Amino acid sequence: MSESSKQPSSVFPQYLAATAGTANLATVIAGSALGWTSPAQPKLEAGEENEGWILLSSEETSWIGSLTPAGSVIGPILVGLMADRIGRKWTLLFTACPALVSWIMLIFVRTVVPIYIARFILGIAVGMVYAVSPMYVGEISESRIRGALGSFLQLLVVVGFLFEYSIGPYVSYMQLAIVSACVPIVFAVSFFVFPESPYYLLAKGKREEATKALQWLRRQRRDEVQAELNAIQEAVEHEMKNKSKLSDLIATKGNIRALYLSLGLVTAQQFCGINAVLFYNQTIFTSSGGSLGGAESTIIIGVVMFLSSGITPLVVERVGRRLLLLMRMIIGLSFGFGSLTWAVVGELFASNVKSNGSAITASFCWFIGFFITKFYSNLAVELGNHYTFWIFAALTAGSGAFVYLLLPETKGKSLQEIQIILNN
Repeated sequence: MSESSKQPSSVFPQYLAATAGTANLATVIAGSALGWTSPAQPKLEAGEENEGWILLSSEETSWIGSLTPAGSVIGPILVGLMADRIGRKWTLLFTACPALVSWIMLIFVRTVVPIYIARFILGIAVGMVYAVSPMYVGEISESRIRGALGSFLQLLVVVGFLFEYSIGPYVSYMQLAIVSACVPIVFAVSFFVFPESPYYLLAKGKREEATKALQWLRRQRRDEVQAELNAIQEAVEHEMKNKSKLSDLIATKGNIRALYLSLGLVTAQQFCGINAVLFYNQTIFTSSGGSLGGAESTIIIGVVMFLSSGITPLVVERVGRRLLLLMRMIIGLSFGFGSLTWAVVGELFASNVKSNGSAITASFCWFIGFFITKFYSNLAVELGNHYTFWIFAALTAGSGAFVYLLLPETKGKSLQEIQIILNN
């Protein structure tokens, strides 16, 4: 077939798989799990207006908030064990199971210890989503739109936050848990029809299935996807010559750079204190004594995050990753680090170490997130909110220097080209 008669690939199926399939409902699961604490904390500390509930202290509710990041440390480890065995798609589908179990527990339990357990289990689902979603999106995407698709992860996480912020203050504790439980159910049903990653299928020797998956994702005929399929096959064979081990993450210059860049990015994301703010939004605004109530102020924050996160997919392929990450210093987390950190992580690791690299990065991220979330309230009490946020501001400034000095630009480059840059 001549090049002139070749049908251009369609980006619509890729956007559909990365939004309605993955970076939409899967990450809404994560966002609703993380955002639930903000409207739930006042209800728990009020004993849900003493209707058969125990009264929880602020210390107990801080554990309820922080145990989700603690559980998230385990989730990526499970992804490392599962993603290369059962595939990216089925690993993503599995995340709905612990999420649904935890929401059901939160519907029926009335004492603090089962709530702790449910929140920890919910954290496992969150950690899995953050580890496997960028992996799947990065592998189904063409290089020209991969950054935009990856940045949808943060946008739809914010949808989960906004969902909880908007509904939570106006319904009962049980009603909030019930509507939250619907999210993993809808995700599992909708994502079931989407294809597996062609990279994974070729790594397993399933070329016929990989061909069909790529045809679905590109909306092209069988002969039209062969060139791209051959390029993927060559890359997979090159990267899978040696079995991946944890030690492989420090075996080459490129892998070492990918690891420290990924760890640095997620550290910067957490050290700005965003999770402490998002987890306790309603309480923070209520205690500030502003003219707006805590619930209304929290909804406004959610809307602002949604709008700023929504800009990133539109401009990321025009201005690049590094610039947007640095613009975070001026415009805010949602426009830079929040939207792009996980997209960049999904690009940096070579295919043969991607599972382990993504798992370690996500676990490290949530390990830091646990301490930030748990001890934020202690810092606020000891130092005051103003000094606590000055500390976060100083750490945020350091992250800008990290991006400027160390992070290479990946805009418009294939995954293979990124590996060449990292190894040079």
